[in-house]
Amino acid sequence: MKLPYSKESDIVIKEANRVARKLGQNFVGSEHFIVALASVADTTAYSILNENGLDIVKIIDALKYTLEPGGVVTGERDKYTMSARRILDDSQYEARRLNSQEVGTEHILLALIKETDCVAVKLMASENVNIQKVYTDILLACGSDANTAKRERQTGCFAPQAHAVNVARGT
Repeated sequence: MKLPYSKESDIVIKEANRVARKLGQNFVGSEHFIVALASVADTTAYSILNENGLDIVKIIDALKYTLEPGGVVTGERDKYTMSARRILDDSQYEARRLNSQEVGTEHILLALIKETDCVAVKLMASENVNIQKVYTDILLACGSDANTAKRERQTGCFAPQAHAVNVARGT
């Protein structure tokens, strides 16, 4: 059974769709999610991204110069790229794993940074955002203690491959 999205997460998803339209794309990708997560104030993801130095203006500028209007994405399911769809699906897993009753912006961000090959993570890296620190900050915001967050990062729970194995096992 799917968990409901929080009010803030619904706003972020709608904002990602708006950003895609504004940039002239007919699809929503991870790059639109990172802009939305960093733009919708008063959310956990917004705070974490700001604290970690993500410059949303630079990200939007980079997107304006690298993305062409329109574009059909191979493997697209509805209007989301495969990467964006995995982020939304995996945010459900992350919310359950962290014992949440709903999918918050922090769960979307957590799923996004685990999608290591997506455009959003590459944009974050280009801005020298420390992805592992973002990961730790998310876990701390979700109530994990520092030792648990550090252990998870060191044991490979951060790696998307570990997540894929856990999903296959149903854990």
